[in-house]
Amino acid sequence: MNSDENVDPMETNRPTNELDIVVWLYAIFSVAPAQVHSYLAKMLAKYFNQEESMWFAYINDAEEFYEKGPSIEGTTVTYDMAKPLLTHFFTSINACIEATSNVTAHLRFAHAETIIPFATLLQIPNFSDKAVHHSDVYTYDNNRWRGDKIAPMAANI
Repeated sequence: MNSDENVDPMETNRPTNELDIVVWLYAIFSVAPAQVHSYLAKMLAKYFNQEESMWFAYINDAEEFYEKGPSIEGTTVTYDMAKPLLTHFFTSINACIEATSNVTAHLRFAHAETIIPFATLLQIPNFSDKAVHHSDVYTYDNNRWRGDKIAPMAANI
């Protein structure tokens, strides 16, 4: 047994200030619509009005944009890890076309950490294709990229 298995992540990853606490609370709020129990969304809605919710969504989008998405022009580090997946997509397709495979379908299940870089690599026009210039900053005004459009609770590519 690994000694790390018994470590409580809340003990080692505690918020260090008020902002961390609010960001954690918002993270819970942002997934509330996907929860079976709607009382969670109602309960958390009393802590964030519409304007505050939109602000935190923007902050989350900016973070995802720079960590997993198009990021800064001329850089590919945020989506380089998706290249083997794209290669496998085409290898699988070609094997089916050439009848060298008896596989009916390759179903891949992934989270945003995989979907966002993969969608970025595909450079879908007006969706995941626009990085920002190194002297610019991502904003809703200068970029159409939105995390909830690229990787909602469920996504298909």
